Amino acid sequence: MADKQALAAVEAFRAQYLAHTSDANFDRKMWEHLDIISASATKETVSFAISIPIVYSNHLGMVQGGAIATLFDGLTSSALALLGPGLLWSGKEVSRSLHCKFFKPVPVEERIDAYISVVRADSRTATILTYYAEGILAQKLSCQIGVPHVQAAWDFGLMALEFSVHR
Repeated sequence: MADKQALAAVEAFRAQYLAHTSDANFDRKMWEHLDIISASATKETVSFAISIPIVYSNHLGMVQGGAIATLFDGLTSSALALLGPGLLWSGKEVSRSLHCKFFKPVPVEERIDAYISVVRADSRTATILTYYAEGILAQKLSCQIGVPHVQAAWDFGLMALEFSVHR
């Protein structure tokens, strides 16, 4: 799959989500504001950028933690669109656990970059590494799908995310 095909696969993931999601759904506006920066099927990586809309802020102008957790759960899952047809997941997988640890607040409408890569995948499980960056600070996170979660926490960056998805 060429990079153009990888971009198309990730865009198709987003389009399918938007096509099947009500305008009233909690995270729809985030997906509408999301930019897909790059995707590579050979490296099984995808990167995104988003300035989270003000509708997801609290009274202090910071992004609500639940909004970030919901978005990054979906972004990590979107990397599954890069897998070959033999490993293509249905999209009906669910997160068994999702835990976020925030190290600092994120101002609303500040650009956040997400770099996601599939470390390994088979027909039942996938392990995905995610790097989130804000400005020059970066956060390395590990996400495992279908296997027990592994804690990943560093003392800088935006947040730590751990989750597992079961097919």
